[in-house]
Amino acid sequence: MRYVSGSIGRAAVSKTAGWGFESLLTCNLLRKKKNTEQKEKHRAKRKTQSKKKNTEQKKNTEQKKNGDLD
Repeated sequence: MRYVSGSIGRAAVSKTAGWGFESLLTCNLLRKKKNTEQKEKHRAKRKTQSKKKNTEQKKNTEQKKNGDLD
């Protein structure tokens, strides 16, 4: 569900006009983008760790088959 706010046909509020006011909608979009980027980095890190773990497990299995371990 999308929420868009704004007013039509009204003058700018004097407290916010010209002072770099950003709407909450913009802030929320930026926050969501940042959170998404952080989640993607975390997923990539976990994927790399998982690959390393799988490689190590395969290596150990091969060594056991060859009699190198145990």
